[in-house]
Amino acid sequence: MKLRNENLPHLLADFDKGVNPKTEPELLFAFLRQRGCSKVDCIQALILRYNYSLQIAKKAVHLSQTWQNRQRQDDAFHKQLEQCCKADDPEDS
Repeated sequence: MKLRNENLPHLLADFDKGVNPKTEPELLFAFLRQRGCSKVDCIQALILRYNYSLQIAKKAVHLSQTWQNRQRQDDAFHKQLEQCCKADDPEDS
């Protein structure tokens, strides 16, 4: 996997120093966000650390408390994207 944030492995190692390896992902999200990481970084961290699938990792991050303030904005973006793409799809005509 090509990492968006090349510091992610170092951040995961730092996180692991202070917590139990079976710690809930929510603490990992907060740790990463406090250090300037994005939702994409958090998704990649779940895939690397917990071996989550992309679909499960995306859902976990999107519905997390840490990223709750972005949920409505992201939902609106995806809805608009789907509407725009559907309107341009010749198979829908």
